[in-house]
Amino acid sequence: MKKQVLRVAVSIVIMAALVVTLACARNIEPQKVPIFVPYPEGFTDASITLEFGAANIYVDATGTDLIEGNITYNTEGRHPAVVVNDNLVSIVQGGPSGIITGGTINNWVLHFGTEMPFSLEITAGAYSGDWELGGLPLTALSINEGAASSTYSFSSANPEVMSKLDIDTGAGSMELLDLANANFDSLSYDGGAGSLTVDFGGELMRDGVVDINAGACSIILIVPEDTPARIHIGGGVSNIEADEGFEQLDGDYLTTSWTGHGEPELEIEVTLVAGSLTLELE
Repeated sequence: MKKQVLRVAVSIVIMAALVVTLACARNIEPQKVPIFVPYPEGFTDASITLEFGAANIYVDATGTDLIEGNITYNTEGRHPAVVVNDNLVSIVQGGPSGIITGGTINNWVLHFGTEMPFSLEITAGAYSGDWELGGLPLTALSINEGAASSTYSFSSANPEVMSKLDIDTGAGSMELLDLANANFDSLSYDGGAGSLTVDFGGELMRDGVVDINAGACSIILIVPEDTPARIHIGGGVSNIEADEGFEQLDGDYLTTSWTGHGEPELEIEVTLVAGSLTLELE
């Protein structure tokens, strides 16, 4: 619990510092940097790392190579470094980490290819992101972001097994949509204050274990009626609202299709320091 309270306090301090940092940044003429990384020859998979501060991000699965797209910025020190070492790829952007405001440009548009399995690690600051990851052959996904506003969508199935989906975030808002299509074994979320929407739409292809730990957060969990799921709630949830379609057993909330064996199922645990939890069936 102390860890979550500290996370909220640190997030507030960071937000204030980011505004001051941005005020000191000097704008320049817009620079548009093309990004192109071909599939590595002689390898069956790849590992991709993205690291940036404040930005507007759009990512999808329409690439014909491993990565293609562009980064456009107009602030000194933000020229991205693209490093390729065999099948290890990193795109790192330095410069000020303050919030994007009027007159400041830092736009990332990246298209990932679907012909080679890869792991993806994202380290970000206070940014706005739209990630359409449906159809990407992701073997693992790690997300570490600050006070961001981000949406991660899986509109179609991941053809690979995602061994883990790890999320560490500060104060902000996050949406995780059609998560069953991510084809994950385990999902871990560790966050501060803000809002979180987790939608388990899509086709559940394997058993999934979900562990959500948050501070003073407003959480919405959406589960399809025909998805077997059990939700266990711990911590200081101040308010729980659940659709009538959920059954209650020993304090847990179950979908009517839950049996505890047989078809692929979701085991979900939610722990809050404080906040509200809404359980919805669709």
